[in-house]
Amino acid sequence: MNIFVSGGASGLGLEITRILASQSSNFIYFTYYKSNDSALAIEKSFPNTKKIKCNFQNYDDLNKICKLINSMN
Repeated sequence: MNIFVSGGASGLGLEITRILASQSSNFIYFTYYKSNDSALAIEKSFPNTKKIKCNFQNYDDLNKICKLINSMN
């Protein structure tokens, strides 16, 4: 199952990402903005994850996320 977690590299989002990624049948796409080191660590620990840098106040970043989500269908 493909799962999208917003803010998945820190705080509550990080814990959600870890729990969902621990099930190898899931593929987790997660966003981060300032937590690059944490995002890299997640990708190294869980090969079924993909980090996506996103500033939700930036139109181009939001457009990139929308295209990704549409490509999953």
